[in-house]
Amino acid sequence: MQRIFITGATGLVGSNMCRVASEAGFVPRALVRPGSSTKALEALGAELAWGDIRDEGAVDAAVAGCAHVVHTAALVPGPTPATREDFEAINVTGTRHVVAAAERHGAESLVHFSTSIHEVDGSLQSPERRVEPYAATKSAAFEIVQGAAARGLRAMTVCPGAVIGPAPTLGRAVEPPGFNARFILAARGEIPTFPAFFVEPVLAEEVATACLAMIRRGTAGAVYFTFSDHIDTVTLLNLACEAAGVSHRVQALTEEELASDETGKRWGSAVARFALEALVAMRAGHVAKPENGSIATRASLAYEPRSPEEAVRATMVWMKENTLL
Repeated sequence: MQRIFITGATGLVGSNMCRVASEAGFVPRALVRPGSSTKALEALGAELAWGDIRDEGAVDAAVAGCAHVVHTAALVPGPTPATREDFEAINVTGTRHVVAAAERHGAESLVHFSTSIHEVDGSLQSPERRVEPYAATKSAAFEIVQGAAARGLRAMTVCPGAVIGPAPTLGRAVEPPGFNARFILAARGEIPTFPAFFVEPVLAEEVATACLAMIRRGTAGAVYFTFSDHIDTVTLLNLACEAAGVSHRVQALTEEELASDETGKRWGSAVARFALEALVAMRAGHVAKPENGSIATRASLAYEPRSPEEAVRATMVWMKENTLL
């Protein structure tokens, strides 16, 4: 059986990738840091490769013998302060280690996870939209992957959208700043207001299934969008509240509130900027809803994600079943 090396395997997408790969007849090999809880991954039949993505030797040893590589690991802005050097070490150097190991060991394919830094044709957005450390380092990681594709590795990029839903790893699946964590806070009434902007919520299992399709028939250098339909963030949180059976509803932050330092500190400067731009554009009479880049992906991968409403309901059912609410 072929092996798939998976980084970020204890996370929301990575653990789903392990499960989907195992069910499809692959052997997932999970890169896990010392001290991580691995019972769920072991139950899925995953091989454990202990190490850190910043350790080139550990990554190289873990990739050896794997036919495919799925690189989901990244440092994202969250409640724990991180320096620019932290983002560089994980998002850039870590990606360089993964790509180098895939090339060195002759992997057949590599799938790299990107974020909302791309235009609908897959190209990078203008530099002024990629100034935050996370966006800047993910851009650099994308360039590393594209370089590998140019050298002959069937390296591809996936922009997953706002990933939500069930996962084999309960704790990591609901960590901030993901929308799973925000659903729980909203259902508890702990998010009275939130920046309103459009996102494309998608179940992690569906993203993992799309990655498997990319492994089987994806094109080198291509950027795939596993988006569902657009929905604004406040409506999304209120769908979660409704599905949880609570009366609390989230309100959209005002333009003045979005421009405040407090909003940027709590929700992230990029989130505050996206919401402020959307609000200003809407007031100016411009179309606030962006073009959905998933149309080509859906056709080429025979991929059809569930609607945001269905995805939220499935997520909340899982949360109730696992007493996460």
